Amino acid sequence: MLTSVSVPGAPSGKEPIVGIFTAPGQVSEVFSPVSGRPFSAAAWGPQTAGGINGSISLQRSFDGGSNWTIAARDMAHNTLNYEFYIGTSIDFVNYESGVVFRLFCNFVRNGVGINYRISQ
Repeated sequence: MLTSVSVPGAPSGKEPIVGIFTAPGQVSEVFSPVSGRPFSAAAWGPQTAGGINGSISLQRSFDGGSNWTIAARDMAHNTLNYEFYIGTSIDFVNYESGVVFRLFCNFVRNGVGINYRISQ
């Protein structure tokens, strides 16, 4: 019987999802990571004075993208929104196959684009 084994540090074979958010409510393309392996999501924009440039959430779907829920919560089950001035990075591991992920733009300062990347 042939068994598939994940080799730590080996390429996942998944193409990164990249893009730019310019308005609240926008979402990235769907990313389907290899289960059991960490993946990263990052967002960044230009450094500006006067406060937060953007806020994103990592979302996941267990039904192929029909319904979405927040993937990252703290110990009290509060939603983790990643607010940032210049950039942020999220590292996440999913152990269940068939789960897909995306980034959701909660807020973006007028005139500031939020670049993002999801990769494994």
